Amino acid sequence: MKPIFQYAQIMTEDELESMHASVTAILENPGMLFENEGLLRALDKAGADVDFETQIAKLPRKLVEETIEIAAKEDAERMEENNCSPIGAKRALAFNWHTPFATGVTQPPTYSFGCGCPLYYNHETKTSADATAQNFLDMVHLAEGIPEVATMGNPVHYIRDFNGSRVPPKMISIKGAALVAKYSSKPGSTALMYAEQLEYLIEIGQVIRGSWEAPCSVLNRPCWTWIWERVCIGFSKDRAGIRSSVR
Repeated sequence: MKPIFQYAQIMTEDELESMHASVTAILENPGMLFENEGLLRALDKAGADVDFETQIAKLPRKLVEETIEIAAKEDAERMEENNCSPIGAKRALAFNWHTPFATGVTQPPTYSFGCGCPLYYNHETKTSADATAQNFLDMVHLAEGIPEVATMGNPVHYIRDFNGSRVPPKMISIKGAALVAKYSSKPGSTALMYAEQLEYLIEIGQVIRGSWEAPCSVLNRPCWTWIWERVCIGFSKDRAGIRSSVR
C-alpha cells in the first residue's frame, strides 16, 4: 500500500508496515460492508468469505496483497505509457494519487477540518455524545492554532446548542457556518443539507468574502460546496442556477 514514487514522507517505514498489517487484519476480520450485490458476488468468486445477508465480506490477506500487486503493476504501466506521468495515459484513472503532483512540484502538506461527524468523542472519559456548539467552537480554536490546517469547515455537526438544547435539523449547517464566520480566520466548506439553507449560507458567505462576484467572492471562492446526498454543486453564474442545481 505504498506509492511507486515517494513524493512526501509523512510516516516512517515501520509505521507504514504497522498500518498495513492492521488494515489487512481488519479487512480479514471483521471484514467490510459492501452495499452492492454485484461487488459481493465478485468478491465471493475471488475467494472472500461473503455473507450476502449482512453484506459483509471478509477479505483474506492473500487476496488483498494480490490486488495491491495488480494495482501497482497497472499504475507502473500507465507511468511507462506516458513518460512517467499516468495523468495523460490512455488508461488513466479519473483521479489517482499522482494527480496533485502532475506538475512535479510538491507543496508542503496542508489539511482541512471537515466531514461533519454527528458525535464528539471525549478522549478523557472515553465516551461519545451529540456534538455541541462548544465542541464545534473548540475545533475552530484548534484549527486556528495549527498552521498546517488551511481551512475550517464543519468537523462536527452542530447537534446541540450551548445550553444543551437540540438544534432543529435545518438550522445545523447555518449555525455551524455562523460560528466559523465569526471565529475562524480560514473558513472552508460547510455541509448544505437542505435547499432551504441555501440563501442563508450564501449570505454568510458574502459576509466572509465581502461580495458575490469579485475574485475572492462567494461565487469564485465558495464557503459551502457539499450536499448531504454527496452531490457536488456545479456553480452557475447566478443564484437561481445554483438553487436549481441543489434541488
